[in-house]
Amino acid sequence: MDFLIQYKVKPDLVDAQLAAIKTFTDAIRAEGDAGQRYAAYREEDGVSFTHHAWMADEETFAEGKKQRWEGPPKVTKLAQFATSAQ
Repeated sequence: MDFLIQYKVKPDLVDAQLAAIKTFTDAIRAEGDAGQRYAAYREEDGVSFTHHAWMADEETFAEGKKQRWEGPPKVTKLAQFATSAQ
């Protein structure tokens, strides 16, 4: 499934969130599972994040992050209908 996930973190926990994102992406890379891909973006305000994730379910993504979020994330399930990738 494709997910677009948007959320804000508490300002004093931005560094912890950045570290968690790095740990998460390192784990995905180490697994070598072509079915899991992930891109993370930090927005201009410094506390808002957007992620595009291709994973089995949204719970995989949410593990360990809830205590750093300002509120619940906005999760949009995406259905791909076209791509330019080969």
